[in-house]
Amino acid sequence: MILFDGCSWTFGDGVDPQYRFTDLIGGVNIGECGKSNDGILRTTINHLESNDNIDTVIIQWTVNLRTEFRKPDAPAYNFIGRGAVDHATGHRKKIASEYYKNIYNSNHALDNFYKNQFLMETYLRSKNLRYYMMTIDEEPEGYGSVWGSSYPYNIRKLVGQHTLRKGGGHPNEKGHQLISDHIRASINV
Repeated sequence: MILFDGCSWTFGDGVDPQYRFTDLIGGVNIGECGKSNDGILRTTINHLESNDNIDTVIIQWTVNLRTEFRKPDAPAYNFIGRGAVDHATGHRKKIASEYYKNIYNSNHALDNFYKNQFLMETYLRSKNLRYYMMTIDEEPEGYGSVWGSSYPYNIRKLVGQHTLRKGGGHPNEKGHQLISDHIRASINV
């Protein structure tokens, strides 16, 4: 069985479930809207640790600026993502705003992405699982991974104008079909 994890692109935000690339291929979809790359790593490993029926994992990394950090008053794994700067109120907004103003930078985000990718690849190899990774973020010019990984295939470029709104956004039905076709060709499904 195939496990899919990612952000709203994998979740299928804005399209009926039968048109999502995950449903076109078949498998378990644990993608969530707004999920960060840290969250994708964490939820994929958590799912695999409690389910032994998965033999292939498809990871759709999100934009690198999504970073999680724990809220001071929260139980484990309850995080504030970048969206809280624009959409949260009160304490959550203040914490997120301070983080993105004073701590976050694009170099940190890229390093964090490569760390997550390295950890994911290492974990999946240790479990002898087939995997394929793709992203919706651009690879920065002149940067490379010191972790030994190459930047994943950019499905945003593949989808092009096949989006729900003009000029970009989530893939429409045709965009999901293109992603499905790409994955099938890449992993021979």
